[in-house]
Amino acid sequence: MRHQQHYGLIVTVVAILLFIAFWTYFSKVEQTLASEATITETGECLHPEGLLCPFQRIGELAPFKYTVLAITALMLIVGVYIILAAPKTAPAAQAPAHKAAPRIQTGVLGAEEKSIVAVLETSSEPVYQGDLVQHLGWSKVKVTRVLDKLEAKGLVERKRRGMTNLVTLKTAQ
Repeated sequence: MRHQQHYGLIVTVVAILLFIAFWTYFSKVEQTLASEATITETGECLHPEGLLCPFQRIGELAPFKYTVLAITALMLIVGVYIILAAPKTAPAAQAPAHKAAPRIQTGVLGAEEKSIVAVLETSSEPVYQGDLVQHLGWSKVKVTRVLDKLEAKGLVERKRRGMTNLVTLKTAQ
């Protein structure tokens, strides 16, 4: 499906934007916390009395930071998978395969049946029964009668759509 690729692209872009936003946020928080302390030459941390060491607070922030970043990375992987797993072409674009090689042996059909099969073979999509009437210049009754014969032979399929039918050639088994 074409929509599947769009959804995958949306998930991927959102994941990248979230990753960048959270990474920037956590970097700023760590910089702010680190600026609250002074490191002596001996490596001792000096910070205001009664407050937790800023580096300890940074350490407490780490599990949350890596969990959020892992979730956004997982979203990125899922988005890329959706894009790559989607079919490359829409199913309707695959339908005209019957144009290259006719699926029906027309030698066993009558002239009227051959006319309808020829119209269906040249169409890349299902044809409305009313369009067959207009294209062939026949009456509705005649088109219905010939389609009944073709359907009985298992060569065409009619699907009801409102007040008309969509007619398609059945695929070769």
